[in-house]
Amino acid sequence: MKIIAGLGNPTDKYKGTRHNIGFMAIDRLAKDQNVSVNNHKFKAMTASCFLGGQKVLLMKPLTFMNLSGESIRMAADFFKIDPEDVLIIYDDISLEPGMLRIRKKGSAGGHNGMKSIINHLGSDAFPRIRVGIGGDRHPDMDLADYVLSRFQGEEAEAIDQALDKAVKAAELFASDQLDEAMNLYSVGKKKRGGKKKKRQAAGDQEVEKNNVDGQETDKQQAKRQKTADQGKMPVQAADSGKMPVRAADPGKKPAWEADNKEKSGQAANVKAGSEQAVDVEGKSDQAADKEEKPGQAQDGSNPAGEVIP
Repeated sequence: MKIIAGLGNPTDKYKGTRHNIGFMAIDRLAKDQNVSVNNHKFKAMTASCFLGGQKVLLMKPLTFMNLSGESIRMAADFFKIDPEDVLIIYDDISLEPGMLRIRKKGSAGGHNGMKSIINHLGSDAFPRIRVGIGGDRHPDMDLADYVLSRFQGEEAEAIDQALDKAVKAAELFASDQLDEAMNLYSVGKKKRGGKKKKRQAAGDQEVEKNNVDGQETDKQQAKRQKTADQGKMPVQAADSGKMPVRAADPGKKPAWEADNKEKSGQAANVKAGSEQAVDVEGKSDQAADKEEKPGQAQDGSNPAGEVIP
């Protein structure tokens, strides 16, 4: 014996919503088998039928989505059914509407109903059919509101076809042909993958534009700081909105010193900033003259490769 359960929320309020795609699949399967899911057992609406020569219990848990595991565990314990003989059909927002993903086992993937089932069965090694409900929702629409909305237009047509495929896949599961079901119907692709790449490309173009405008990105600043620690780039960060300052050549005298030498002819007495120099902290001329230039030794060399102010 096997169990085929579809996940959803009870009451007419949720009937036909995206989150109730599992209930819709069970109803479609029951209709094909000419049975009614109207028995109240194991905290679920149930029906029994034969698929592929195998007796199957169809289930629609009434515990609400987040507690689905309670219902599944009660039925599995009663009939002494192992997890690998329990098929769960549920919604997947990461797939385009109508696409299917069939797996023999796996994590909950953030789905609360599946979390509950895994916890109550004590295993994630049970097959599942994920039916895509993704689509493109309005950016201002809350996710909870979206999964409780209903299919419209082309989406409704895609879902109708997906339910037919889910029923056929469930029939193959019942006859121990899950691999065949995976080969035939598990064709879904993650939704909006192409759009993600487009957004990434647009982001790269924006970075390039920022470079042209003379602005550094956080990534560029981090990279420059990393190489600076290795003595290849200046330690001093460029001002926001300006291009990075080029490092001074360690073997070349600063331009200001060369100019002063040419004017005075007294290279030994040249001091940076001369008589008008006051540092950014407002120090006196004399105090500023006594300090070494950042990254500059007393002999005027610049071994660290740092920027000379």
